[in-house]
Amino acid sequence: GLIKTTTSSPSKALLRSFNPPDAWKVNSGQRTGKVVYIKEMFHSRTCIGKLPASVDPCSSYIVFSPRDSRVPRIKISPNDKSLPPRYLEEPALYAETLFNTQITAWNDVSFAQGVIIEEVGQSGDLEVETLAILLENNLDPYPMNSVLNVFFPRLPYVIPKEEIGRRADLRRDCIFTIDPATARDLDDAVSVRRLDSGNLEVGVHISDVSHFLHANTLLDETVCKRATTVYLVQRVYHMLPVELCQLCSLTPGEDKLAFSVFVEMTPKAEVVSHRFARSVIHSCAKLAYEHAQMVIDNPEKTFTSEDFPEIHNGFTAEDCAATVRELYKLSAIMRKRRFDSGALRIDQPKLCFHLDSDTLTPLTSFIYENKESHRLIEEFMLLANMTVAEHIYAAFPRLAFLRHHLPPRPNMMAELQKRMEMYGVNLDITDAGTMHSSMCKYSSQMPEEDPAWSWARYV
Repeated sequence: GLIKTTTSSPSKALLRSFNPPDAWKVNSGQRTGKVVYIKEMFHSRTCIGKLPASVDPCSSYIVFSPRDSRVPRIKISPNDKSLPPRYLEEPALYAETLFNTQITAWNDVSFAQGVIIEEVGQSGDLEVETLAILLENNLDPYPMNSVLNVFFPRLPYVIPKEEIGRRADLRRDCIFTIDPATARDLDDAVSVRRLDSGNLEVGVHISDVSHFLHANTLLDETVCKRATTVYLVQRVYHMLPVELCQLCSLTPGEDKLAFSVFVEMTPKAEVVSHRFARSVIHSCAKLAYEHAQMVIDNPEKTFTSEDFPEIHNGFTAEDCAATVRELYKLSAIMRKRRFDSGALRIDQPKLCFHLDSDTLTPLTSFIYENKESHRLIEEFMLLANMTVAEHIYAAFPRLAFLRHHLPPRPNMMAELQKRMEMYGVNLDITDAGTMHSSMCKYSSQMPEEDPAWSWARYV
């Protein structure tokens, strides 16, 4: 189990229980046990905090105070060379300085022992606080070593003819990306074409990073450690080297390698068949959600080049608009069918900021609103993911990983229902579908400016 003891950070450990399992029920007995073996440390045993602004010359240690209250205070020897050079003489100089500290031992319940790894900087400074957040969450904030660049080709990159010959050549198809207006990493693109049968073939094209990222290389090991791209308000810390991101990004007007999922659908959005292909695409445009929403809001309008960003490859604004219209019709049917079948969606309000272009400090804030254009892309990303997942499960039933969400605890749902009744909201918690229907009902009745009902805007 995942536990926290007085002698280690959160860890995987083997336990010998004291209470029998039938006593481990809510409100019927204290869960107790004994750690017999620590199998794996989860926590990095590092923390961000401050040194005291004054030093007791008679004390045999200095107490470092972590910002995270879950981490114990740390004793550091006055003779430890990791302390700043002038700290003992003028500790007040470091009163507002953040340090990254490593726990080396924890044998006392109240205090651990440790050493300072690095001085992070002055608290309150935007860049310092950003660095501190990353470090205390065990994320790597530093640029990747340039030696990793030998594992992928440099820009400008021309796809070899031999590689194009091994792939489906989609460079003459009307394919484009739809992303936030500020997006730089363009990972996925969409397309649709009408078949002779009257059906539609939807294409979802994902940047083929695997072509450049080979297993068991130093680059692969580095990416595995990072595991994900970290998005902060004013900066992005990439999982991949920045140059590799640029190489793979589905930039309009350039030939790019992709992995494509094709799904044949009837005009009523019923799936007929699917196929997969490694492909070469040439995105004709980088649309923002606002452009797609403009098409959805104006279905009868004929769009021109003035309405959209630059369009490449001989296509027109109306070609892109026609694709958006077709995809939107299908996505609306798919979404309705999902929720009619009992799906539940709860959107958390997403707070966004307008930043000063020079200092990157926030100027104003706003709630990011999900519209039909976002849901359009969401539906087809879900479709592609589910299609791939079903194919993998059919081919490798014993090896495929299936994500399983445990149902919420009945007592927690009952408590939620009771609390909402206090505000005049009667939620039907029978299942996910009835709960979603309840929330939608209140969303449609929501008073325009009543902050107490703000949650309903995100159903």
